[in-house]
Amino acid sequence: MAGGLGYGMILSPDPITKILFATAVPFAELAVNLAFLTVTTRVLFAQAFDRLLPVSVAKVSERNHAPNTAIAIVLVVGIGFCFLTSLVALGSIVALQSLFFALILLAGGVAALFLPLRRADLIDTSAMSEDQRRGFLRKVAWIGGATTVLALFTVYELVTHSSVYGKFSWESILTLVIVLGAGPVIYAIGPVAMASLGVVPFTPWSTERECSEEDLAKLISEMLEPVPAGRECIMNFHCPPYASGLDDAPELDATLKPVIRGGRPSIVPVGSHAVRDAIKKYQPPVSLHGHIHESRGVQRLGRTLCVNPGSDYSAGVLRGAVVDIAEDGSCLDFLLTTG
Repeated sequence: MAGGLGYGMILSPDPITKILFATAVPFAELAVNLAFLTVTTRVLFAQAFDRLLPVSVAKVSERNHAPNTAIAIVLVVGIGFCFLTSLVALGSIVALQSLFFALILLAGGVAALFLPLRRADLIDTSAMSEDQRRGFLRKVAWIGGATTVLALFTVYELVTHSSVYGKFSWESILTLVIVLGAGPVIYAIGPVAMASLGVVPFTPWSTERECSEEDLAKLISEMLEPVPAGRECIMNFHCPPYASGLDDAPELDATLKPVIRGGRPSIVPVGSHAVRDAIKKYQPPVSLHGHIHESRGVQRLGRTLCVNPGSDYSAGVLRGAVVDIAEDGSCLDFLLTTG
């Protein structure tokens, strides 16, 4: 991304433009490189777990608990690409890549700018006072606004000064449109929609993604109401429904130690009443859950197939579930996996 923008900073006669470029380029390049490293490493790690790549790619170091092999592969490939761009005339590729990342940054900036207005409830935890929450939302909005302005400026410069940053062909523009529009198109034509929510009811650990059952019910309702009538919607809610057999966990006392009854740990349901009520009300074909690692299993609530694949990542085991959805949105079959 810095290739084309860097040339623009050097060639631009306007000092204000130079200052904006000098500010935007290093921060944008750092953000993009970190995102590239993180996301690509995670993809390689997951593919190795699924045996699509050698298992050694997913090996985690005992010293720093990181997938060093996957990280090394990403770094070598990234450095190789940078070296290639210095030897080969890839002006159009650099321009398209720059525009692609600028549009992604623009989307993120707009989302952060309007977060306090549209979804302030996302930052609502017991560990943060109301004043702290408002202050944090103001910072998010300021950062989002600044990112939006810089991204808009970058898009404008790339489009209006193609002689500096690289020219766009109709093929490259079409490719960019397809890539950016793939998500909405798939959502529009797919057999089912999916509602995802990572918030859970309050736990003894007071993490940042917790809320009351009442607030959780409100979040679920706001998420499901826009789904068109007659269209199936899979619920991808981190917390399993209460007393479903997918939420059984050891009961803890005030010191976070397991409660012992009859010489055995007391096992109690710790799922969400709001999630259970939503499943009973909307009856989706499938609901996917996690949260309670030890409660791996499948249960039915009415017509809904509720799945918790469980988790055992501390032992280097990846647990998952494969669910086969028919064209009409109904659930054909499922398979719990371990790898």
